[in-house]
Amino acid sequence: MIKKELLLIICAFVTAATLSAGYVDTIKSRVFIKYNDPGRFLFALNGGGSMNLPSVHGGYAKPQVFAAATLRPFSRLAIDVKAQHQFNQFWKNQDLKDTRSFEASASMYLTQKTLRKLKVFTAGSKKYNYDFFTPVKVRWNTGIIAGFNKGSDVANSGLDEHSGLSFTNEETGVTELKERIAVPFAYEEVSAGFVVSTSSRFKIDVTLPDGKIKTRRMKTYTQFSIQAVYGTKYDMVSSISVRENPRSNVATPYTVNPGKINPWGFKLAGSFSRKLITLKVETGLKPGIHQRFSGVENASVADRSYMSIGVGIGWM
Repeated sequence: MIKKELLLIICAFVTAATLSAGYVDTIKSRVFIKYNDPGRFLFALNGGGSMNLPSVHGGYAKPQVFAAATLRPFSRLAIDVKAQHQFNQFWKNQDLKDTRSFEASASMYLTQKTLRKLKVFTAGSKKYNYDFFTPVKVRWNTGIIAGFNKGSDVANSGLDEHSGLSFTNEETGVTELKERIAVPFAYEEVSAGFVVSTSSRFKIDVTLPDGKIKTRRMKTYTQFSIQAVYGTKYDMVSSISVRENPRSNVATPYTVNPGKINPWGFKLAGSFSRKLITLKVETGLKPGIHQRFSGVENASVADRSYMSIGVGIGWM
């Protein structure tokens, strides 16, 4: 382990336990940099929960749990994998199975640049606090990303006549629109686009004026991508059974009439990790049937849109 000893000027903000007023003093202390190398980041693992919010008018939000891992075997290559389980029990008039998906992507970094960021670390005791201003190296990577996503999901229907789902009652032959009906389907998607990521990995030991040693760490990983998405598979079930109310034991069979399947979409995805906490955000347009953003008649650029927000806890 490489150690570098630095003498830094420390701004010490001292608060006496018996006085309401404070004062500022300037002292010298000793700082050992254990490592300051963003390239040391090799592996991260986290899991948590998320909420998928489809845009369809009158639709349901979809709760999910996920497990994700990031592997960087080389400085210019990063591999991300994610498994997800979605709960579908909240459709009260239907008996639906939970759905799952698996996603994998690889990022190739074409450019890399290391920047120095002045970071403030606080150390001290109950009586004294000291702020240490220390330069931290941050690695910036830009490149290309490609991925594959496979799984199952449910399409949510709405009452807008321009949405892509209608239903034919198999007993009466009447075709109608119905609100909040779930139609299971299986899908496969490929994606490609551009990616930007940053990482830092930093650790110092600070010897305070009273001789105590405090350790401070900084571990971060951020990735943002914009990708075009193409659906290679979209297989929707041909019929469903729907109860007229949750307490009824009688279900009505309906033939599913899907509208035009649009294979193209895009997504903006961000992952922000700091020590044990990870925030994941994703939005875009999904390939598949046409789903209206609202109940108005005019088409919108937000049709087929969605947003997913999740929080995970893990190790990096």
